[in-house]
Amino acid sequence: MREILSTYSRRLLKSFGLGTLLAAISFGAAGQWQLIGAFAIGGITAAVCGGILAERLWRSSQMGAVRAKRHMWVGFVLRLLMLLAVFSTAIRVSMPVFIAVVSGFGLFYLLAMIHLALFSRR
Repeated sequence: MREILSTYSRRLLKSFGLGTLLAAISFGAAGQWQLIGAFAIGGITAAVCGGILAERLWRSSQMGAVRAKRHMWVGFVLRLLMLLAVFSTAIRVSMPVFIAVVSGFGLFYLLAMIHLALFSRR
């Protein structure tokens, strides 16, 4: 299982790196170089959310049903609080920063779902 996850993670990170490079070129062409960091923070936030979810799923598979359900709810609340903190901080900075953070988050999750669909076809 670890080999599958590491292969999946490597491919996902390569894709996100390419997406970040394309976003950096776009930001640079628009003269908004400062938004590259916000875009990357959005992607990192999505990666952390996905990592927390994967870790909680892994652990809960070895628990009883009631304990696993509670474990997953705690993870859900933690992810929501993290998203609230990151997105609310970004919106307080400025609207372009918020849009860049959400775009980075969205791109990472989109790529994660695409790679997951491709992995499930194997």
